[in-house]
Amino acid sequence: MPSRKVQALTLIGRITQQALEEEAAALGRLHARMRELAAEKAALRADLQAQAEVRSLEASAYLPGYIRAVRGEEGRIDAELVKLAEEARALEEALRARFLEKKRTEKVLDDATAAEAAEAARAEARALDDLAVMRHARGRPGPG
Repeated sequence: MPSRKVQALTLIGRITQQALEEEAAALGRLHARMRELAAEKAALRADLQAQAEVRSLEASAYLPGYIRAVRGEEGRIDAELVKLAEEARALEEALRARFLEKKRTEKVLDDATAAEAAEAARAEARALDDLAVMRHARGRPGPG
């Protein structure tokens, strides 16, 4: 039966892994939103390009207002992309820290498990030595 220390470290490892997975999923969602915004901005630019090529006099009267509206929308998208990029950097840093925490916990758990296994092996060796001494003291030959 694992010691309380090993049980606690195992639990900490599972909690850390779950937090790591949640943060990675959040980062994935953030990157997906950034790709959506970039695609939206590219579509606006393409539409602006297409509208700028319209040569009719009626349409040309509305072109300056349309250009201002597109530029305003691009500015909104750029501002949101900057904000999301900052959030992504912070989340990546948190993810990196969580990963290092997970690795440290795994190392401590491995060391504790190895120490318990070594202690169990020493205890078994002592028990066998005691048994051999008792058999020898009684004058009985050992197994074999």
